[in-house]
Amino acid sequence: MQAPRTRDYSNLAPVRQIAAVNSGSKKRYRAIARWLDSAGGARDNSALPDHPMANVANLFRLLNEFIVLLLGALLIVLALSGRVGLPGRPLALMLLGIVLIYWGIRTTARRIPETHALPERIRGASLILVGVLILGIRFLPLRNAELLLELAGGVLVLRGLFGGLMYARRST
Repeated sequence: MQAPRTRDYSNLAPVRQIAAVNSGSKKRYRAIARWLDSAGGARDNSALPDHPMANVANLFRLLNEFIVLLLGALLIVLALSGRVGLPGRPLALMLLGIVLIYWGIRTTARRIPETHALPERIRGASLILVGVLILGIRFLPLRNAELLLELAGGVLVLRGLFGGLMYARRST
């Protein structure tokens, strides 16, 4: 049978001060301080390394990058399956390419703090590149459609990996 661990409560001075203010008397303060010294419980976390917690915004960005990675993998699988061709309405493909390029330009042109600049630039550049590759499917020969779709998927997979690593590194 192990002996019970002794706990170090030397860092509880702020708690004792609060207890003294709330208690109203020194006698009650001493009783509370004695109880805090003798009671078993958690230690102060000041000795732990200082890591920022992952907040909801960073977790949401990480989830978005994972979804982009999965979208890129889907494009690669579609291209490798060999069932890629021009859609019945090539206008929709052109519109998708133009929207992606516009979205990428808008992302890179936005004013952002220097600490967030690299992930935003990667996001914008990848959207522009994917938009150009999607437009290329419409204007280049049909035999290049699979290759362009694989390249677009590869760009999205790399963006998902790099973006996810950057956001994960920032949140830890």
